[in-house]
Amino acid sequence: MNRRGHYRVRLRFPARLRWTTPFEQKSEHCETIDVCRSGLLLACKEPHGAGASVWVTFPYDPFQYSGQPETPARVIRCCQMREAIGSLNARTEHPREAAWSQERSAKPNQIMRALEFGDAPATFAVGLRFEEKTRSAFDGNGHRVEPERRRSPRRTLALPIRVRQEQIPWFEETMTMDVSAESIRFQSTRDYEPGQFLIVSFDPPRSSPWPADKEYRSLVVRVETVPETSALGVTVSRLQ
Repeated sequence: MNRRGHYRVRLRFPARLRWTTPFEQKSEHCETIDVCRSGLLLACKEPHGAGASVWVTFPYDPFQYSGQPETPARVIRCCQMREAIGSLNARTEHPREAAWSQERSAKPNQIMRALEFGDAPATFAVGLRFEEKTRSAFDGNGHRVEPERRRSPRRTLALPIRVRQEQIPWFEETMTMDVSAESIRFQSTRDYEPGQFLIVSFDPPRSSPWPADKEYRSLVVRVETVPETSALGVTVSRLQ
């Protein structure tokens, strides 16, 4: 029985997966095995633990260097490719699946052969669920959430950035969680404290949502935990 909230369609499209390690960001060009409204199943060369936070660009054009949005996602499973393909072979197609999706679907055995004879075959099937940001007038304890007091509205936006402390040349590569005209919130594996001064830069610089400076001096105003992860959400305010 299929317990998923959305039907899956077997499609082969290029995708790029980005994730953060304690020392640097890493990325990999992958290929989708199947797709649904809430997530993807990717053929990857590197394994990823369940619950890990990643950012995915789908579909991905390797010849376009900017303007391709990255979507936050969470790994829900990772298994060997043969196990995933065997599961696909055993699955019965839904009778109401649209004709156009059937025509664009790739047979699992064809996917497996293509992966086996590639230059660097993918060995892992990684299932992703797109992150959803829910908005509510109440918090989890039933108390009304305080109204937004920021002078400029925040927008959920994932952008690669580099963050370092003043007088320290070693930076952390990470991703933004949301952005406004005066502040950003980014995900971090390092410890920061309110009142610290940080230097923030965007990579590439042309992706910056702020005025065209290479680096921005910023002040840490808030540090909070990111639910279901060991990472921190750090909010900094851009100094004029």
